[in-house]
Amino acid sequence: MSYTNTSILNALESSSIGGGAAYGEAAGKLHPSEADIEVSTVDGLKSALNSSHEIIAIANDVELDLTGEESLDLGSKTLVSYRGWDGQDGALLYTNSAGYTGSRPYTLFYSAESPRVTGLRIRGARYDEEFTRWDYEENLARAIMLRGPGGEIDNCEIFGWTWNAIHVRGDNQESIVTEAEVHHNHIHKSYQLGYGYGVGVWRGFGHIHHNYLNETRHAINGFGWWNSGYIAENNVFGPRQYSHTVDMHCLEENNANARVGDDPDHPDYDLRAGGEMVIRNNTFCMDESVTGNGINAVSIRGVPWEGVWIENNRFGHPERPPYNSGNDQEGFAWRQVNLDLPEWSEIPQDDEGYTLNWYDTGNQFGAPDVPWEPGIGAPIDLETGETSQNVITINGQGSTSYYTFSVDGTAQKSNAYGGTINAYDDIINYDELDTIVTGRTTNETDTYIVNGEITSFSTALRQKYGSTAIG
Repeated sequence: MSYTNTSILNALESSSIGGGAAYGEAAGKLHPSEADIEVSTVDGLKSALNSSHEIIAIANDVELDLTGEESLDLGSKTLVSYRGWDGQDGALLYTNSAGYTGSRPYTLFYSAESPRVTGLRIRGARYDEEFTRWDYEENLARAIMLRGPGGEIDNCEIFGWTWNAIHVRGDNQESIVTEAEVHHNHIHKSYQLGYGYGVGVWRGFGHIHHNYLNETRHAINGFGWWNSGYIAENNVFGPRQYSHTVDMHCLEENNANARVGDDPDHPDYDLRAGGEMVIRNNTFCMDESVTGNGINAVSIRGVPWEGVWIENNRFGHPERPPYNSGNDQEGFAWRQVNLDLPEWSEIPQDDEGYTLNWYDTGNQFGAPDVPWEPGIGAPIDLETGETSQNVITINGQGSTSYYTFSVDGTAQKSNAYGGTINAYDDIINYDELDTIVTGRTTNETDTYIVNGEITSFSTALRQKYGSTAIG
């Protein structure tokens, strides 16, 4: 059994992952009726971007040819169309432009502020080709570049972009680190050898969640600066990838001009590979590339400033890597490369070699043959389309605290998100519609899978409970 793009898209119809119909207003979906103006032509869009209008809707049934248009400034505006509303696809914005225009590759939209782009389809020039090109001068292009303090890209289908579909860029002098939220998108067909990124993080930090990313060289890519990174959670990474799926380069690989040499205590150490990377509750649907070679789901290509955390993911690879394969080979679920350690062939398999700011826990291997567990991987069973129940985590902060909550349904303990399972936590199921949970926590995490609505929750420093309604 193996995953296909078609089977995944069918399963995701019941899920908010990738956006569309199941992505609802409660999760932040914006309806175009909230706009200040609606446009349906290229001239209308350009005029609106240069106006005082803050929310600009683009009519659902239009296809705007933006070939020749470049670096359209979004400012702090919101662009919105109708993707996922009443069965609609949303406006299609497309270009046949690509390659270098001046000193940098073609960019369709950019912002030095904090814009939002939602409910659109945005197509690049190279959407119908495979991974066959090395010619950067003729082919590189990116859809959206964010170089201000923030930005939000959600509920979009973005495809055919050879450099970055979304570039979380920041600036050159470290004065601006872009913090962007990229969520509930379908990002695919980033066909380009040497580049081909779904979401690229330069000097920025991305919260990248509830996306479906497929047909990329790297679905998520990082440059390596010490103050950059990402939280990647609740994503589905499709089966057609050219190289390792989630990536963080080190500065030396990118010939970064600010790197300082071989002092690992300096932020811009040559082998610095980002700051903080959290990769949790994702489903990786591959263990080999589109060319049939073994590939990693995650490759961290140096030493993070803070660390990389790989938690509660579901991998297509058959097992947890028995050791760090380092520079020697691909094919494991993950590896950390460019480390100043002995030759990897000399590391015994009981000495894993993950010694430099690396943490992994709670992951599952062997998908899709191993049954999906709620709380592990993305919140959907890709084999059945069943979406996950709610997950509640309770984190202890030092002193022992007691808690109780009620569920209009059922609850069960889980080790998701580092949860512990203890005898002194109690679940009383009166019937299928009435459950009381009591427990205590000190420095640990308690996690529960909940099927139903939480109707009350309270805490106390002693084991004496009141009731606080939160329903």
